[in-house]
Amino acid sequence: MLCLRASALRGGIPCSIPSSIDEEMDTDLRGSSNYHFPVYFDDGKTWICRIRRQHVLAPTLAMQKLNILIEGEVAALRFLSGIGIPVPHVHDFSLHLSDDPVGIGYILLDMLEGRLGPLQWSNVDETSKKTHFPSQLAGICVKLSQYPFRSTGCFHSTKAEVDALGTLNSIQIADLHADGSLSLIVPFDTTEAYLRALFNRHLELILGGKAYETAGADAYLFHLHLLNNIPAIVNHLKGDHTEFYLCHIDDWGDHILVDDDYNITGINITDWEWAQTVPWSIAFAARFFLPERTKYIFGDNALYEDELLFANAFEAKGEL
Repeated sequence: MLCLRASALRGGIPCSIPSSIDEEMDTDLRGSSNYHFPVYFDDGKTWICRIRRQHVLAPTLAMQKLNILIEGEVAALRFLSGIGIPVPHVHDFSLHLSDDPVGIGYILLDMLEGRLGPLQWSNVDETSKKTHFPSQLAGICVKLSQYPFRSTGCFHSTKAEVDALGTLNSIQIADLHADGSLSLIVPFDTTEAYLRALFNRHLELILGGKAYETAGADAYLFHLHLLNNIPAIVNHLKGDHTEFYLCHIDDWGDHILVDDDYNITGINITDWEWAQTVPWSIAFAARFFLPERTKYIFGDNALYEDELLFANAFEAKGEL
């Protein structure tokens, strides 16, 4: 049924899906929470079908949660495409528990060319390539900075509008109400209110034994310290504290595709279902793949060479 749907969307051009996905798909491009199936058309075009992994006995509530993620991802990709960010075009999608003949929630998108840039970028020796990549990445961030939202939150509608934001979808800060329904953090229109809700939620999860099970006391004291110092934290943050910007939120760089010259060819599909709007200083902070992770984990908080390249690229743009 999926091939019939894809073919119909392209005016009847026949297509096929390989029977052995493992042999066809590069594991680096899959992510860990979704199945990706290539859809090959007879005219040489390739799409990707993205299906969220789920348990066969998942309750209706969990399926509704998956639908929120699908809608949010479609909206995020459409928003990014609309402002000129090179993301795959969304051709079609369907939600779980719908009457769609395919029988499962999915997203059909273009397949982008390129390889994962940040995974090899730190080993590049050529100066031109070393500086070219962060300059382009900074340009994308500058573009995103030109489109502020009025509150924190995630898209809960495929319309991708500034007033279509809803609760935060992050699994790490989700809880359950007494009746078993999901308890998610609602949108806030100030940085202080957002941080207060975020830190309080972490404290609740720690007390309930749902987070930091092996270091609960330390984690509780850390988040309590953050909660008690919110005014100082907000004063330290740059930007208007009533404006928020769309952010990938899990930016390890495994969604950035480049060619051999380290031109960014596209922003891949991985993890955009978690995209949310956040304060300026969070949205445009150094990406996770920039610090030297081993040194950083063991307490070295100095700026690293790659972070400085990224900062210099921002400065050269003259807009941030």
